[in-house]
Amino acid sequence: ESVKQVALEMVEEAGVELHLHSLIVGVTQQGSRVLGVVTESKSGRRAYLAQRVIDATGDGDVCVMAGATYAQGRKEDGVTQGLTVRFRIGYIHFERYFGWIAENRQYYHNISDERLARVRARALAGKDFFLNADLNELYEQLDPEGELPRGSYFNCSSIRPGELSLNATRANYLDGTREEDLTRAEVACRKQAHALFHFLRAHVPGFEDARLIETASQVGVRETRCIQGDYVITEADCRAGRTFEDAVLASKVTFDMHDPDGYVLDTVRAVVDLPYRCLLPKGIDHTLVVGRCISSDHRANSSLRQMVNAFQLGIVGGTAAALSVREGVPPRELPYAVLK
Repeated sequence: ESVKQVALEMVEEAGVELHLHSLIVGVTQQGSRVLGVVTESKSGRRAYLAQRVIDATGDGDVCVMAGATYAQGRKEDGVTQGLTVRFRIGYIHFERYFGWIAENRQYYHNISDERLARVRARALAGKDFFLNADLNELYEQLDPEGELPRGSYFNCSSIRPGELSLNATRANYLDGTREEDLTRAEVACRKQAHALFHFLRAHVPGFEDARLIETASQVGVRETRCIQGDYVITEADCRAGRTFEDAVLASKVTFDMHDPDGYVLDTVRAVVDLPYRCLLPKGIDHTLVVGRCISSDHRANSSLRQMVNAFQLGIVGGTAAALSVREGVPPRELPYAVLK
C-alpha cells in the first residue's frame, strides 16, 4: 500500500496527467510512426497524441495495434507459461506450522537445515520471510478428486505475523491475450485457492484456525507476446552472459519456467546485458516497448520478465523517450552515449 501511495505522489509531483480506468483500443499513426493512442472509458472514446509512445501494457498491445510482429510462447506450439492467482491466509500458528515442516522435510528439500532455522526464527519473531516447497506428492496422496493444482510450486512469503501470501495456483494451456482465457484462468485459480485453503486447514498443523483473507484482484499473467525488436535476445545469449555495446541493464540469469510440463527453476551463474535494441519494435517508429513483452525468445523471457527487470525497463524506456524528445531525434536514432 505504501508503494501505491508513493508512486501516485511521484506521478503528481512530476506533473503527469493521469487517466485511470481507460482501455487502449487503437492507435493513430502516419506510416510507421505512432502518433498516439485511442482509448475507451466511461467518458467515451478519446485520442491522446504524443511525441513518443511507450508500450508498457505487458502484452505489447500498442505495438501490435501499430502492426508490429511478435512471437508468443514455445516455438514448437505457442504454449505460454501458466497463469496464477495469488492469495493470502491469516491467523496461522507459525510455531505449529514450522514444527510440521521439520517433520516433513521431503516437501522442503530445496532449503538447508541452517536456512530453515533462520526462516523459522524470523517467522516466530514476526519478521518477513520467504519459503518455497513442493507439495505435489502430498496433493496426490490426499486429493484424489484433483481439486488442487498439479505441477506447481507452493511458494509462501510473509510480511505480517501469522500471515502468508501464497503463489501456488496454476492454469495452463491458456492465452493471456484472450478475454475468454483470462476469465477461465481466473475462475479456475480462485477455485484452487479456496481448495488449497481448506486443504491446509484440514491437513497441515498451524492452519486449524486460519482464515482466507484475500485473493488477488485479477489473475497474474507470466507470458504472452514478445514484440520483435531490432534485436531478439535469446537463451544462448543469457547462458553465455553476453555483453552488448548498447546495454541498458544487466540481469542475473534465472530461467523461471512455468510450462505445463512442470515447473523448472534453472539458475545460471551468469549476468547478461539487455541491449537497447530490444526496446525498439521493428518497423515501428517513435515507440518503445518495456516490461515482459520486450524482444526475447521464450526461455530468455522467463528470466527477463521478472519484476526487478520490469521496473528497470520502465526507467530505461521513460528516460530514452524523454532524451529523444530533448535531442530531437527518434528513439531509434538516439545516440547510445547520451542514454548511457
